[in-house]
Amino acid sequence: EQTLTGHPTNVQTRNELGICYKLKGKYDKAIEIFEQTLTGHPTNVQTRNELGICYKLKGKYDNAIEIFEQTLTEQPTNVQTRNELGICYKLKREYDKAIKIFEQILTEQPTHVQSKNELGICYKLKREYNKAIEIFEQILTEQPTNVQARNEVGICYRLKGEIQTSINFFHKAIELHPDNTYFQFQLSISQNTLHQKVYADKKRLGIVLNVFENYIVVFAVEEQFFRSFEVPNPQDYPLYQAVLFSLEEIIKIIPKEDIRPKFFIESTVAWLFPDRQEGFIYNINNQSKQGKDYFFDYDACDFEPQVGDKVHFISVLNPAKKYQGKPVAVLIKKAVHICQIRNCYNKMTHSHIEAFDVHTNTMLKFDQELPQKLKRGQQFYYEKQGSKIVLLEERK
Repeated sequence: EQTLTGHPTNVQTRNELGICYKLKGKYDKAIEIFEQTLTGHPTNVQTRNELGICYKLKGKYDNAIEIFEQTLTEQPTNVQTRNELGICYKLKREYDKAIKIFEQILTEQPTHVQSKNELGICYKLKREYNKAIEIFEQILTEQPTNVQARNEVGICYRLKGEIQTSINFFHKAIELHPDNTYFQFQLSISQNTLHQKVYADKKRLGIVLNVFENYIVVFAVEEQFFRSFEVPNPQDYPLYQAVLFSLEEIIKIIPKEDIRPKFFIESTVAWLFPDRQEGFIYNINNQSKQGKDYFFDYDACDFEPQVGDKVHFISVLNPAKKYQGKPVAVLIKKAVHICQIRNCYNKMTHSHIEAFDVHTNTMLKFDQELPQKLKRGQQFYYEKQGSKIVLLEERK
């Protein structure tokens, strides 16, 4: 930006500035810069490609396709642009169009690894796993150290149901790349898949913990394992979304309010970092702030947390390396107490209500004036005010 103060029309500097905003995830700002640059330099291919990539990253695939096709009318052999065009069709799930583009590139440049990788991914997404494996193994013949191709082969074997082959493949991958934690992660998924096959149809509560370009990673709350799913639109499953799933598929999204209370833990917000949107919740078995409490970030909350807030949360593990060994809290909400009316006593000298907490099934007594039309079985929110328990509004 300092350079542009003195040279506002410098295309290279403007492109670099736009790329920086793109890498920061500020796509609208990057788009603004690239579009301004193209006003003065309409034929600059790098600027136009970067503009198309920004629209692609925003999920506006039709806009990106229009830009890439415009470039190809002027430079029909531009491999980078053709590759990006194919990726856009892939992301739109128009796999046959994408395959045609990648195959045309490979006819002209048989060793173009990125196009070959994308071609294999398209066949994988079409569930033509044998074709995908054949393509990825061709890459490995040419480039034995290609980590992405090796990873895709193992995933394809798992997706086509050859779980033990997938496990063996990832074991071999780890021997070749012992420091690659992602192979270890994929191996654990394959091992868990094999272990869980005996109850593959069981429905489970899961939490989305990773969202990738073509698939999501779900954590099974009760059984404590990770499972990846290829889904048509991963953006439909935001981080920390609750889902009901079997080992074969995501069954449905579950609203937080529909999750059964047994999955939640109640504790207190212990610590908030002043300079970032993160904090810790007391581990009820470890009342300290020495790294064993539940880590959380604000995206996992449905309110702005304060130290001392009593909350309900779900305990999960996190595949991210920096969180390994630390319990993680997600789907955090303020602790709300709900009771169901059992009996009402309205005497001349004294009135009170008997109810029980629907979460803990403990009996409660409310010494207060009876609300009108109070009936057995109604549910109310309540709170503890010092030594008193006070009935609040009715739960509809």
